[in-house]
Amino acid sequence: MVFSSHRLRRYGIAVLLSGAVLLLYLAWPRLQPASNDKAGRTGSTADVAGANADTADATAVRATMPSVRAGAPALFEQVLAEFAANELSAAPLGARHFDALLQAAKNGDTCAARLLHAGLSRCRLRPSQEEYARLRDSIPEQGKSLMNRRAMDELMRDCGGYSDRQLASDWEVVRVGAEFGDNELRVAYALLDPGSERSLEARLQNRRGEQRQRALGFLQQAAAQGYADAYLALGDAYARGLGTAADPLRAAAYKLAWLQQLQANGATATEIVSFRASVEREFAQQSDNERFQASAFAQAILRGERQ
Repeated sequence: MVFSSHRLRRYGIAVLLSGAVLLLYLAWPRLQPASNDKAGRTGSTADVAGANADTADATAVRATMPSVRAGAPALFEQVLAEFAANELSAAPLGARHFDALLQAAKNGDTCAARLLHAGLSRCRLRPSQEEYARLRDSIPEQGKSLMNRRAMDELMRDCGGYSDRQLASDWEVVRVGAEFGDNELRVAYALLDPGSERSLEARLQNRRGEQRQRALGFLQQAAAQGYADAYLALGDAYARGLGTAADPLRAAAYKLAWLQQLQANGATATEIVSFRASVEREFAQQSDNERFQASAFAQAILRGERQ
């Protein structure tokens, strides 16, 4: 049978169209995600920035968990996934996983202790429901006052998952983490008030003898490992006689070591000027010989030779 050229063209077009439809049908599952990705990429700059921020925040949380020694890795993967997906802060994360994080901390996982303390320390500052209602009604809905009101609303929302018993356990969480060698929690132990659920500005002289010595010991251990915040805390302790006899020479030496450590760690010029003023106050009443001794003491502290 002989086909006319017109029929051949119609037949060819039909075959091509059928093939195109078949290819589109087979490729559709793969094209769909790509289409979504493209739509996401063509979204607003704010959306892209938000996605980058989520990734950065999740990376930051992971950086605070460098090792999961005694805890369950699956727990932290779940926590990180929730953080990235829901933009949850340490407060609701800690409340949601409180029992698992507390057990991991008691087993020696300082990452779990640090994450749990981050949520507890913030939420210990929350007002009671009665105080919250009274304060909220008294804050005008405008300007900076509105920002304060929103911040308080956020605090109450994030911290609603904690019970009073859990909030009171912050002291135990910090102590356990400090005993397992976390320098951040060693310093936190020295500043945390075991007699109050809300005060974070405790003074070492409020401690019993054993607690006082443990707190100073934690600070000295952290300082021996070059932890700058421990230098500052010890400088304040010796300057004001907090839990120990006042010692102006040691106070000046530790604060000078703190300043030099900040410089070594890349603090900005503005920060250095501000911090230097604090250190110079310790030197103001000292003789030239005492300043020389304090400087030599600071160098020995930085080398790990003196405490």
